Amino acid sequence: MSSNKNRVVFFDLEYYVPEDLRQNKGLAYNPWRKDNLFLGGCFLNASAATDLHDAFDDFSIKVDSFWLWNYPSESDLVYSVYRYLLDIFHDVQSRGDDRISPLLCGVGITHSDWPVLLDLFRKHRILDNAEAFEFQQQFRSLDLSQLVVGFCNNATNFLYPKPKNTIFGKYTPDIQFASGKEVWDLYDQQKHLTIEKRVIEEIACTHESYVSILEDIRYLKSLERADKALKSKYSA
Repeated sequence: MSSNKNRVVFFDLEYYVPEDLRQNKGLAYNPWRKDNLFLGGCFLNASAATDLHDAFDDFSIKVDSFWLWNYPSESDLVYSVYRYLLDIFHDVQSRGDDRISPLLCGVGITHSDWPVLLDLFRKHRILDNAEAFEFQQQFRSLDLSQLVVGFCNNATNFLYPKPKNTIFGKYTPDIQFASGKEVWDLYDQQKHLTIEKRVIEEIACTHESYVSILEDIRYLKSLERADKALKSKYSA
């Protein structure tokens, strides 16, 4: 499987929830609730062959952004995101190996951002239920909140996905993010550029975390190979 054909799509989405519907825990946003807004987000369509090594100098020129304030309606925004992902899928398929699917990557995406997108496609009648299921199957997901579990201290037998700040605190400790709920206040204040810059930074941290986790995996595998070689030497 050639890495030249593989695409890793890092992404992070943002939402808006009216004050009377906000809650302290969990994902307060619900695409089916009145007055809940999909604000949009940023995507980095990365080549596994060339873009998964050192950090980029300027992520803003690599990232594709989709924001509600640049579209006539939420429906237009959602359709643009759908077309963007569909184009990536078609591009990968055109490379000649139908065993390869684009890989969606982020933090917490398997329980939040990816299911939300699929529901938004249904809500705005871009896809019906059967089509949404088929569209989902055209991608694979890598959730760093789950992948990183093996590289964190786990004091109990309960292996549980790690929150975003735990991951970024380990791999990008110089950058700190306030709660995602901060975006609600920023949107109320119409600080759109601040939201955009925040999400681009999150994409950069997600990318750097992916690269660092990959390096950790390779290091541990090298120790495993060295241990096997040592055992083989003394058992001969």
